[in-house]
Amino acid sequence: MKTFEEMLAMLSQECMAKVMAFHARYAKEFSVMPASLRRHHSWPGGYIEHVLEVMNNALIIDANVPLPRKNYTKDDLILASYFHDIDKLICRYIADAEKPTSRQVDFARSLGIVLAPTESKRSISRKIELKQAGQPIDPAKIFMFVYNNDIPSYFAPAMVCRICYENGIKLSDQALHAITFHEGGFTPGMEPHTELQPLAAVIHAADLLSTIGQNGAK
Repeated sequence: MKTFEEMLAMLSQECMAKVMAFHARYAKEFSVMPASLRRHHSWPGGYIEHVLEVMNNALIIDANVPLPRKNYTKDDLILASYFHDIDKLICRYIADAEKPTSRQVDFARSLGIVLAPTESKRSISRKIELKQAGQPIDPAKIFMFVYNNDIPSYFAPAMVCRICYENGIKLSDQALHAITFHEGGFTPGMEPHTELQPLAAVIHAADLLSTIGQNGAK
């Protein structure tokens, strides 16, 4: 599997410098954010693992699957796979600050669960769920984020455009289409007759391979 540095080094010179600067700027967020809240890569740092898997999967699919009407560049492929979930990193997932109830704390402790002073209501619920299922509780993999419902799902492409624009990164129509519809027919607001362009199909397949490899769903 190629590293981020190896993948980004495949970009054109001007684009590479800007994306690498962005990657360095958000290094901390990449290292602590999950890729989902309950399913695939749902632990601190799961985001960076998922994105790297999607980038590598997309590269492999592109190299081995003949695509009719292929109309995208290597830059488009790398940028679309790199930025496909960027809204989660920037503003979709926010730190869980909801305090647990005393009853919840007492119940968790009655099960023998060790709690940290900073536990949120959600993190304790997850530990209780794992304990009752007889699964190990790994504190490093307990999510500490909640979904930001203030941002409608269909705003994601606009957020990606803004983020890229603010960092001097230009997305082609093909890359933007791929980011918009990387969840294929599961994309909220997608019309039934919408046709996935070649790059969108590649990113969708690459994303599914990564998510299915974890928990079978996104």
